[in-house]
Amino acid sequence: MSYKYVHIDSSKRSLAQPVHDFTVSVPHALTNVSRVALKSITIPNTVHNVYGDYTHARWIEYYWNGTEWLTKDYMVNLPEGYLLTSDTMAFIQSQMEAFQMYDSEVLSNHQFEAESPLIVTFNQNDSTYINSLAFDSGNNIKLFALSAVTNSHSVWERLGFQKNKMLNQTTANAVLEYLRANYTSVELSDSPSTKLRDDTTLNKYLIRCCKDDLPIADRTLTALHSGTHENLPGLFICSDKLGSDSFESVAHGTENVATSCNVIQYIPNTEPKYSYINHTPDTVMWHRLSDSSIHKFDIKLRDHKGQLFGLDSLQDFQMTLIFETVQEVEYSKDFIEAYNAYGYKLGHSV
Repeated sequence: MSYKYVHIDSSKRSLAQPVHDFTVSVPHALTNVSRVALKSITIPNTVHNVYGDYTHARWIEYYWNGTEWLTKDYMVNLPEGYLLTSDTMAFIQSQMEAFQMYDSEVLSNHQFEAESPLIVTFNQNDSTYINSLAFDSGNNIKLFALSAVTNSHSVWERLGFQKNKMLNQTTANAVLEYLRANYTSVELSDSPSTKLRDDTTLNKYLIRCCKDDLPIADRTLTALHSGTHENLPGLFICSDKLGSDSFESVAHGTENVATSCNVIQYIPNTEPKYSYINHTPDTVMWHRLSDSSIHKFDIKLRDHKGQLFGLDSLQDFQMTLIFETVQEVEYSKDFIEAYNAYGYKLGHSV
C-alpha cells in the first residue's frame, strides 16, 4: 500500500463555484485508489448563523372575531449573516412592530379585521440565556403559536424552542378545526382566556392565549433550552463521489432508519469564536471507493443539521485528503522468461 495526498485550498478554486460546494479535477487521475479519508482541515471560526432555513421566523395567529375563528400564517425574513441572539430577537420584534412580516408572501400585520394589533415582546434571561416571548392582545381573544415548515429547520430552534411542539401546515389546520369545533360563542361567553389557557390539546404545542386578563406568565412562551444561536456545534465534510461508507439516522414514520449518506467526516467545533477550527482525526475514517480511478470529485460543507451553508456563510479553508493506493507489481521481460522456463522445467522433469 502507498498513499497520495491532495491538498485543497478553497481560495484557489474557480470563483464560479461557491466555497461550500465545489469540484476538484485531477487531469492525470488518481489511479489504483481503494480508499479515501480526511487527513486534516483548518477553517476560520467565523461561520454565519443566519442562512437557509434559519432566515425564516414563522408563527401562526388565531383570532376570534365574535362569530368565527380566523387564522394567519406569518413569516419574518432575517438578513443572512451573523447576528447575536439579542440582535436576532430585536430584528424580529422590530419587523413585527413595523408590520414588515408576510402572510402567504404578502406584507401584512397582526390585524385580521379592525382589532388592535398583537403586541409581542422578546426577552432573554441574562443568567440562563433562556429566551421568551410575551404577548398582549388587549381585550381580543387571540392565540399565538410558533411554527415551522415540515422537514425544515427554524431560527426558533436555535433560540431554544422545541421543534416537535411547533405547528406545521397539517397541525395548524387541525388546531383551527379544533377551535371551531370546541370554542363557539357559547363556550367563549364565560372565562374564555382560562379555558384556552388550560386546554390540554392546545398545550401540546407552543401556543399561548394572549388576552390581557391572564397573568403575564400565562401569556408568555418560554424556551425549554438555552439558545445556541451564536454557536456552531460543528460541520460535515461531504462528497457524493468520495463518501460511501457513512449512514445517518433519519425519521421514517415512527421509526428512525439509518440511511446511506455522503458524509466523509464530522468536524466538531470546540474553539472560541473568531479563532480557527483545526481538526485532525485521531482515528482515520476510511471510505471505500467504487471507482479505482478518480478524475474528479466534489467537496461539500454542511452544517451540523446537514444543511448547506449560504453563499457567503464561510470563509476559505484548507483541507488535506489522503488516498490509499494499491501498488501493482511490475515484472520485467527477463523475469517473465525465467519464470516461464522454471515452470516448463517443473512440468518436464524427465
